[in-house]
Amino acid sequence: MEYYKYYDELLSAIEAEETDPALIVSAVKDIMNKIAQTLHIARISEISITRPSNYAIDGEKMKFNTVYDERFDEEVFININYPEMFQQYANVRVYPVRGTVWNEKEKNFIINVCKLKAIAIHRTGLIRQIVNGENTDLLTGVSNNQGFAKKMQYKMPYYGYVVFFINLKNFKLVNLRYGMENGDYFLKQFARRLYDFASGEGEGCCRLGGDNFIVIVSKTKESGFYEKFSQVTVDITYKGVTEPVKVLAIIGEYVVDPNDNNVTLDDIFTKASFANATARRQGKFSCKFNNVVGNEVIKRKTIISMFSKALENEELQAYYQPKVDIRNGRLCGCEALVRWFRDGQLVSPGEFIPFIETNDYVTAMDLYMLERVCKDLRGWIDEGLDPVKVSVNFSRHDLSVENLVDKTVAIIDKYGIDHSYIEIELTETTNFDDIQVMRSFTEGLRNNNIGVSMDDFGTGYSSLNLLKNLDFNVVKLDRAFVSSVDKQEGNKDILIFEDVVSMLDHLGMSVVSEGVETQAQLEFVKKTKCNVVQGFIFDKPLSKKDFENKLRNRSYVDNISKNS
Repeated sequence: MEYYKYYDELLSAIEAEETDPALIVSAVKDIMNKIAQTLHIARISEISITRPSNYAIDGEKMKFNTVYDERFDEEVFININYPEMFQQYANVRVYPVRGTVWNEKEKNFIINVCKLKAIAIHRTGLIRQIVNGENTDLLTGVSNNQGFAKKMQYKMPYYGYVVFFINLKNFKLVNLRYGMENGDYFLKQFARRLYDFASGEGEGCCRLGGDNFIVIVSKTKESGFYEKFSQVTVDITYKGVTEPVKVLAIIGEYVVDPNDNNVTLDDIFTKASFANATARRQGKFSCKFNNVVGNEVIKRKTIISMFSKALENEELQAYYQPKVDIRNGRLCGCEALVRWFRDGQLVSPGEFIPFIETNDYVTAMDLYMLERVCKDLRGWIDEGLDPVKVSVNFSRHDLSVENLVDKTVAIIDKYGIDHSYIEIELTETTNFDDIQVMRSFTEGLRNNNIGVSMDDFGTGYSSLNLLKNLDFNVVKLDRAFVSSVDKQEGNKDILIFEDVVSMLDHLGMSVVSEGVETQAQLEFVKKTKCNVVQGFIFDKPLSKKDFENKLRNRSYVDNISKNS
């Protein structure tokens, strides 16, 4: 029985170290051809069922006929049932050439080699999954960054195309509200739509991770992209109820410049990414890369490259803006504000803080400022001055730092400062979404007798939600509450301000009104239960030396009387 040797050849092909699916399939086909000729097999018919996947791009059910000879009878065949692990192949039938009758040994051999063939195909499928897994986003089924780069590198040049970097705004809230499974479903549906939209010649899309995507499409689709993806709506079923969930997209755009002869895929990705970052930083929903954005990127890189040296050389100083109790006109606290002196020249906070806040340096800066404050407090105490409570700003980006409470306490204790002199001020406008992380941090501070305040109350979507879930010692009302007073826009401002202050008072929280600059604004605040004011009407941020003088003479009564 010469055909038995083919079984060994087939087994060797399966067990070989070859990892190219095409070569494995080719070897199996050659051996199956030899077997078909020897045993007079006319046809092998099988249905391959690609199981539904979690991918946005699913497979299809396909029928395969391997024809070796046209002469066969449809009613004469061997039916083969594969083991359970190969159930993606069903109704496998092997037909003999008309007039051929197989004995039992030949039938058993054919059944066994067909099962070996299934094993070979199964192995090639696994290899393809591994290869595809390296290039495919496993959640959505679209390309990942690596796979997209491989695919698009053959599409150059990119002239006549536009690149979009998409970020889904506050997408974490979808996960929090509807659960991770529904959040994943939303991303799959979004990826499916991107994939369908970017299906033309030279087009494509990929998921970078999280809720960030890149799309390359023809310039002719530019306006259509905004119409379709500026707001994304997906129907989600949660607790038996189906409802449309809407998420806004932040879009960075780069139109490939036909004059750029050396453009690379990395270049166009980077420029679209910078445009997206600029849109987010400016509070916008879209931004197109241009020379202004490009110059800002260069400026940002320059500032960030200098900032580590600034920390090392202690170029950052703490300036202190007083807080005044307007009931008695006395200094009652202050906020520490960062000032950067480079080569003796003041670098405006507006020139570097927006860049640092989006960079890992923000935590280093905040902890550095805490240490500067503690060092200054120690000096004042040693000189016999009675300090006031100092507020130190912490970005909510800091909350991702492990053991942040312990690090904060360690810095304060390093200088032997009473914890009650320090208050950590969290900026609401950074939209930190993980309430549990923030609760853990605020409770940790309060347990160590360190005050916690919410800065810029009223400027973000989550003000009331944060008050409900977190215990703050102090709430600072954003300057927007008083800025319209001079414009004489009616009594609505007074009513809203009074109600907010009254609510916070009932919650047992102290209130500070910041940004008060004029007598009209001060009189406006005095009509409410808000007793502490911070603003230029009393003082600008002061250097350490100037603030020491305020600690010696704490009265601002003259300022109040001058403006009365």
